[in-house]
Formats: sequence, structure tokens, C-alpha cells
Amino acid sequence: MTENLRSSCPHDCSSACGLRVEHIDERCIGGVKGGPAHGCTLSVIRAKVFRYQERNHHTGGLSQSRKHGRESFVGQEAVVSTGWAEALDSVAGMYRTITEHCGVDTIWPYKVVGTMGCTAATGS
Repeated sequence: MTENLRSSCPHDCSSACGLRVEHIDERCIGGVKGGPAHGCTLSVIRAKVFRYQERNHHTGGLSQSRKHGRESFVGQEAVVSTGWAEALDSVAGMYRTITEHCGVDTIWPYKVVGTMGCTAATGS
């Protein structure tokens, strides 16, 4: 049974638009529309979010994480496969190093509440 669920745009921009997402099952979504109660969307959705269904279920998506490895014999960095846990640990480590050396304000989202702002604030 499909149902429309409240959500918010995963882009961390200043609008934090409310969305209505057609929930088909645990692995599949249908159409995505603007949330009717949100002041920015008023049931209209921006082009960057309009095709989320296609992007979410695209078969050509990222299937494994990759990172730059040691320099190859031609002087360019080789790209090597890595596990997701290692990739996430690497990014978290870089964030940690940057904030330790430059302060926490160095890495800061534009809208502090991120993607939950719209859903929690407007109930759209």
C-alpha cells in the first residue's frame, strides 16, 4: 500500500523545503512533491529535487566507495576501492583534524537544523 509521507529536502540550503514523498515500500519511493504547508514550496518543488525518484533508484549509482591511493607509475594518484566504513572513517578523520586545527566554525552547515528544519517547524 502506498502512502504519502512528510519529509524535507536533503539539500542543506536556507529554504529546507518541505516534501511529500510517495512511499511504496521499504526500498522504493514514488513521486516527490512540494509540501503544501511550507512557505517556500506551497506544493511546488524545485528542479534539483524533482527527479529524486529516478536518482534514488538509478541502477548506475555508486556501488562501492573509492579513494585516492598512492601515486601510480605515471605520477598520478591511483583510485582504489575501499570499504564504506573505511571511507566514512576517513572523512570523519579529516573533519576532526580540520576542526582541531582551525576550530569548529570551519565546518558549519548554512542552516543549522539541516534537513529536519522544515518538517519539525512547519509540519508540511
